[in-house]
Amino acid sequence: DLYEQKKHSTEILGYLAWYIRIMQKIVFCKKQGTSDIGISQELGYSPGYTNRLINQAREYPPKKIKKWVTLILETDTGIKTGKIEAGLGIEMLVATLMK
Repeated sequence: DLYEQKKHSTEILGYLAWYIRIMQKIVFCKKQGTSDIGISQELGYSPGYTNRLINQAREYPPKKIKKWVTLILETDTGIKTGKIEAGLGIEMLVATLMK
């Protein structure tokens, strides 16, 4: 949706990084035995919103999240150093994340 709204590549990359960090934090908290309410407090979001995020996080194994972090860092570095054109870099990242 952000891409279709003509958001700048840095905004899209920032949003993806935020989402993946949230998924990573939820997976970590669950692994530590933190309750859903505890996760909600940790994230600072409402319990309803947190429950939706927790349900989404259940679909992502930690290895996949780690790979996503690496892909985002590589894309960010490529765009900022000029090795990758911003629009193309975001398209390639999204296509890879969708696999």
